[in-house]
Amino acid sequence: MYAAQLGLPNNSTSKELQHANIYIGMLVLIIGMFGSTVNIYNVFVLHRTKTYNNSYGYLCFARSYCNILNLLLFVVYVAPDTLFQLLPNEDDVGRILGLVGRAGHSSIPTLQLGIAFNRGIAIFLPLRYKELCTKHWALSFIEDIFFANVLVWESYLYNIVDSVLWQFISCTLMWELTHTIDGYEFHIVQWLTLVLQ
Repeated sequence: MYAAQLGLPNNSTSKELQHANIYIGMLVLIIGMFGSTVNIYNVFVLHRTKTYNNSYGYLCFARSYCNILNLLLFVVYVAPDTLFQLLPNEDDVGRILGLVGRAGHSSIPTLQLGIAFNRGIAIFLPLRYKELCTKHWALSFIEDIFFANVLVWESYLYNIVDSVLWQFISCTLMWELTHTIDGYEFHIVQWLTLVLQ
């Protein structure tokens, strides 16, 4: 990790960076474990409760599974890699896990829109809810979302992987610009922030 990314001054020693990596790795590990536990508990509750055996419950299942996938990737791969730095930044394991994680991560906002649509129908058209929001509708919505996200992310990220303009940093599961006109590296998020301003 770079000193500027961690908010440390440019003259930071490697000891300070090691301590920062330990703190960040432990924070990622704790948050990931807590989030995974909560989402696994939610899946068991949704599965065992008959009230959620409807389209709303199926959408919540799918969202929880995506959350579990992403959080477990951070617990199993990102936190240990940040703490122990066993693999180089551009390793293929992290690249593959990043592709898998992005498909789940990009499904979450669309699933949230499906849940909002489902709840909107339940509130504003309660007499037609069972007709409009069937289990079949929810399952086909979930399957279409996963299929579309896998296609989009695999196609989009496959083109980035072989590009000389992008570099995959496995400890953050992010693609970064490898060089720009002025020779500095910019994170995708920082670059998008500058573009949007």
